[in-house]
Amino acid sequence: MFKFNLMFFLMICYNQSYSQIPSSDPLYDNVFVEEFSTNVLDQSKWYTSYEWGHFTNTNTVSPCGAWTDQLDVNSIAINPLDTHNRKIQNGILELITRKENNLGEIWTWPCGPPYNCFTPVNLPFKYSGSMVRTKKKFKYGYYEIKFKMPLVSGGNIFNYSYSPNFWMWAIDSSASYSELDVFEINGMNNKYATSIHVQRNYNIPMTNIGALAPNVNVTVDNWHIGGVKWTQDTLYYYYDGNIVYTISDSVKALTAMNLIVDNFAPALNYCIPLDSLNTPFPYNYKIDYVKVWQPKIACDTDKVYCNTNSNLFNSKYYKSLTIGGANCTAIFNSGKHSAVGVNYVLLNEGFEVNSNAEMLIDIKNCPAEKAYIGQKNEPPLPLSSYLYQNIINSRKKP
Repeated sequence: MFKFNLMFFLMICYNQSYSQIPSSDPLYDNVFVEEFSTNVLDQSKWYTSYEWGHFTNTNTVSPCGAWTDQLDVNSIAINPLDTHNRKIQNGILELITRKENNLGEIWTWPCGPPYNCFTPVNLPFKYSGSMVRTKKKFKYGYYEIKFKMPLVSGGNIFNYSYSPNFWMWAIDSSASYSELDVFEINGMNNKYATSIHVQRNYNIPMTNIGALAPNVNVTVDNWHIGGVKWTQDTLYYYYDGNIVYTISDSVKALTAMNLIVDNFAPALNYCIPLDSLNTPFPYNYKIDYVKVWQPKIACDTDKVYCNTNSNLFNSKYYKSLTIGGANCTAIFNSGKHSAVGVNYVLLNEGFEVNSNAEMLIDIKNCPAEKAYIGQKNEPPLPLSSYLYQNIINSRKKP
């Protein structure tokens, strides 16, 4: 009875005061950290273009309709040393979109004269911009960005066709299309949209699921934190520490993906017309950090801690977990800990948690698959014209 009461008391304390956000959960490891501590982009971590290149310019008609010809799109600064559209200063990455005539690189696909397929060529743009994409792919875990949208003045807010984004994308043998949008912000009303787009193979239709996060209006000129917790069955979307939306349907079809940070201007993903004369530029999308946490899994291990403490104990998903025992000392006097077993957690004599420590004691299912983090070393993949259409259609939001 004593053990049951102790466990119940500790779990109640945990629910009241212990954060469920994976970034502060001891069951998660911080596996990727980018805090932009140097003034040059770390090329060991980041690409500066999409995997499919850049497929449209001033003269390309998009699925949004003919009005796109007046709105244009922004070019992408591919040079990693660029400081005109992408700069790092004081620990902050700035993705800067400008209204200016420039030549930008695109890939010539779908195929058609006068160029061969997948040939990089320089074509005219009326806006310039930038983006970053991780060289590593990730699957499962928690993904978080701290960002700020600029205070813009002048013009008509109903024509502010900007869209700062944080999302994931990839294709592989298990999915002909996989996209997870942590958020896409509609600059006209600052709504926070979450979604997935997934297709297991080319013979079945694309699945598109998502919605505007209820009651979330992103304030400008303030720092915010956006994130998503990706488990095998469910996506939990976060905004400033609170869960604002969940998706369970088709989550299992998602594959390991690269992280992407970019800003669309004009916002073709929302098909919002842009008042090119009155919309303020430049637009400076600021990022303080990008981080990834993934669960610590030891589900094949029957773990016994006899003599342990706050510094020695390692919170993980264990097959079974025993703490303490005859002649054992297991005293926790600081920090946050999780005693989790798939089959059971056994607390024996010698186990103690004092008032300066917090402990979750729970029986949980093991994550069905281990989280994935891997280096992507291959060059950008030439994609089919069919996939090209999927890409531009998935970027179009209702």
